[in-house]
Amino acid sequence: MICIRTDLKLSSQEMLQKAARIVIRCISEAKKVDPNLRAYLCSGCAKISLKVNSEDQIDRLASHASEIGLLSILDQDKAVLGIGPAKAEEIDKVTRKLKLF
Repeated sequence: MICIRTDLKLSSQEMLQKAARIVIRCISEAKKVDPNLRAYLCSGCAKISLKVNSEDQIDRLASHASEIGLLSILDQDKAVLGIGPAKAEEIDKVTRKLKLF
C-alpha cells in the first residue's frame, strides 16, 4: 500500500519517484524478515495508492501500522508511506478510511 500526502502539491513526476522508491524499500526490508516473499512477488504484487491529507495523518498511519506489526516505511520528507507487503485484511486495519489516489 502506498499512502501519498496531497497537501504538499508534488508534481506527478515527484510523486511517482517517491512512490517507486518506497515500494523498492518495502520489498527490500520484507526480504530481510521473510525469505519466502517469492509467492507475493509472483502473484502480481498489487500496489494501491491512497490519499493522505497531512503530515500528522501520515505519522499516525505509520505508527498504527507498526503497532500492529506491519512493515511501514515513511520517506525522509514524510510525503509517502509504504505499508506491507501484507495481507489486504491486515493493511485495511490501518488504511480502510483512506480514499484512492
